[in-house]
Amino acid sequence: DGVGALFAGIAGAHVAGVRFDWGEVLGSLGGHVVDLPTYAFQHQRYWPLPASAGTADGQGADDAFWAAVRGGDADAVAGLLSIDHTEDREQLDDTLAKLAGWHDLYSSQSLRYREEWQPVSVPVDPVLVGNWLVLAHPEHEATAADCAEAIRRSGGTPLVQVVDPADAAAELRQLVENSSSGRLWAGVLSLLGLAEDTAVTTGLALVQTLADTDTRLWCATRGAVGLPGEEPPGKGGHALWALGRVAALEHPYLWGGLIDLPMTGVSDASLVAVLSGVTAEDQVALRDVPLARRLVTAPPVTTTPWRPQGTLLITGGTGALGSRIARWAALGGATRLVLAGRRGAAAPGAGELVTELTELGAETTVVSCDLADRDAVAALLAEHSPNAVVHAAGVGGLGRLSELTEEDLAAAQAGKAAGAENLDELCGELDAFVLFGSVAAVWGGAGQGAYAAANARLENLALRRAARGAPATCVAFGAWGGEGMAEGADTELARRGVLMMDPDQALAAMADAVADTAPTVTVADIDWPVFARTFTSSRPSSLLARLEGGAASHGAEEAAAPGDLRTDLLALPQYEWSDTVLDLVRAQTALVLGHTHGGDIKPDLAFRDLGFDSLTSVEMRNRLTAVSGLSLTATVVFDYPTPAELAEHLLEECGIAPDSDEGEADEEQRVRAALATVPTVRLREAGLLEPLLRLAGKKTDDVGEPTAHAVDELDGEALLKLVEANDGEH
Repeated sequence: DGVGALFAGIAGAHVAGVRFDWGEVLGSLGGHVVDLPTYAFQHQRYWPLPASAGTADGQGADDAFWAAVRGGDADAVAGLLSIDHTEDREQLDDTLAKLAGWHDLYSSQSLRYREEWQPVSVPVDPVLVGNWLVLAHPEHEATAADCAEAIRRSGGTPLVQVVDPADAAAELRQLVENSSSGRLWAGVLSLLGLAEDTAVTTGLALVQTLADTDTRLWCATRGAVGLPGEEPPGKGGHALWALGRVAALEHPYLWGGLIDLPMTGVSDASLVAVLSGVTAEDQVALRDVPLARRLVTAPPVTTTPWRPQGTLLITGGTGALGSRIARWAALGGATRLVLAGRRGAAAPGAGELVTELTELGAETTVVSCDLADRDAVAALLAEHSPNAVVHAAGVGGLGRLSELTEEDLAAAQAGKAAGAENLDELCGELDAFVLFGSVAAVWGGAGQGAYAAANARLENLALRRAARGAPATCVAFGAWGGEGMAEGADTELARRGVLMMDPDQALAAMADAVADTAPTVTVADIDWPVFARTFTSSRPSSLLARLEGGAASHGAEEAAAPGDLRTDLLALPQYEWSDTVLDLVRAQTALVLGHTHGGDIKPDLAFRDLGFDSLTSVEMRNRLTAVSGLSLTATVVFDYPTPAELAEHLLEECGIAPDSDEGEADEEQRVRAALATVPTVRLREAGLLEPLLRLAGKKTDDVGEPTAHAVDELDGEALLKLVEANDGEH
């Protein structure tokens, strides 16, 4: 009965602390729920839809219930569900324990994501326009020449510039200063990332130097992404990709994207297609088939979660994060804990932590160690030989790319990556080697350029260890809740779709990841629809396209069949070209925004003001590409920000222009066609009927409705003068 009452209470949920199902409440009172009405005499709905329960503020409707279940608090559960649990208390306790286990497993599994690479289709003959600057390291001039030739064959004009990495910033500034005013280049393709040792520093110099120019920057690497079946990625190129993801957020109009070149050759058509923007991809690996990077949900883990046994070394062990890991390990069976940090036993609360962990059954030692010091790490390991390592130490490395220095990059690398690399080199055989990374390396983060690059080095290390058969798990974590974590930032983060992870669930997800043996995994609690809107607010991105709510897919399947706008226009009188293209743009805009017809769209109102974001901009580009047959960039809606400007651009892209010699004749035809559609009563009200008929040699008694034939009898020049004289007066 106690268990039955428990589940009955869950089903009812009409108690304090749990949200009501108001449909059920009203139904019990004899009422019913209906949709809000449409506007008067219209069939469109503009009312906002209700948000899903609990996603906006990160609090689920049943948080109080599950907190009590996971805490094993039978009294609290009974109070929430208004049940009497004095009888069958043992059975209720057992049920709560099983529910808590199920909830933890479900919650931790739902937090895990991984990287995948998706094939990308490439047009047969992609086209580039304008001048392109190709930057090359002295050792990669041959590759630069191949890229330049691919650009030239596609219609662009390349200029190859060899840059000394040691003086890259100064040389790049000189290049910009020596260039003509206005738009410098249609695009810049940097091959400086092929030089592993200087890839990150030259990438930073490029962003800083070109930040205020009107160009697009693409950074190329080779073997930097760690595709399945390939050699482990190089350190520098892999870190450059993380830095580039931050650049995409901080400099959305400068940043073009990241391209990993084939191990040999260049792959001309694929390279040009990506540079031109027709693929709408900004993180691409060029192989036999071009591959675009995607974030996807990780498959469920079917093996037993990892639990540390023997001696566990935790770096950063006395900090807020390290102490959480230590408690979890002690509760999970670790018999000996070594907590390493710069301050050692002098760290605040270290003594109390040791006492607590000892009471939990784990012999605990706190040691002082600078992990970036190889000799200090060697001494630490000689004294305390671990069975497993959890590397949670590191520094923030915060600061926008425009403000970062090479010293900032080096400091972040020393605090995060150098210590991990020392541990990797000096540790013997281990049961587990766990690296605490950050989502900043996975999708970027404004102000986290140095931090993202440092965390990418951890991913790189995990991939290299896995390649040689050593255990390794790099977990890119999102925001942790709880004291000392992202405390105080939860509300602001939630507005962006980043929810605070329960530390126990985060650690459970980590244990699953170690058991799964995949070298890299992302663990984060994200409201994807909200996050996607924020993430793509200033530039399109397909990274989240395969996550539920992560990309706009609505209406994409309804896009018009491929068309040929140029051919369609040539079949029309020239005076109709501009209006036809504008009508096309307005119609597609209406479809994207959910309006009934294009007449709802004001030609001179900016797309942003119409409600476009980066996701709908990509959908708009896709629709226009389909119906026009033109190759349009992913940023076309940003580059031509109103329907009128975009229509003018499409007409230019068709490669046709009205014949100036036929301009007056076309204007006359346009006016005649317009007048033929105007009812007599409207002409009479405007005071135009009698002058119009006099010009046509007609009497008012002779004509009921003016026709196209009557209009044709007018002298063209007189007709235009009549219209111009009355324009704006009636």
